[in-house]
Amino acid sequence: MKMELERTTAPAAARRAKNLWLVDDSKVYRELLAERFSQENDINCARQFSSAEAVIAALVDVSPPGVILLDVNMGA
Repeated sequence: MKMELERTTAPAAARRAKNLWLVDDSKVYRELLAERFSQENDINCARQFSSAEAVIAALVDVSPPGVILLDVNMGA
């Protein structure tokens, strides 16, 4: 039996893309993730950072995004 996922039509506010910040010390991996997320309608990869310190510094100046995807093994 084949199952199909059904997408519902949500109000415009609910369909608004979530802003995502990527934090990883590998530029190649960040770019691969950003490319993959760019294919999703509801995710906007707004910024990329190479260190936790850089993202923390950015958070001082701007409002946080909806999601921060952080590599917890940077430099390991």
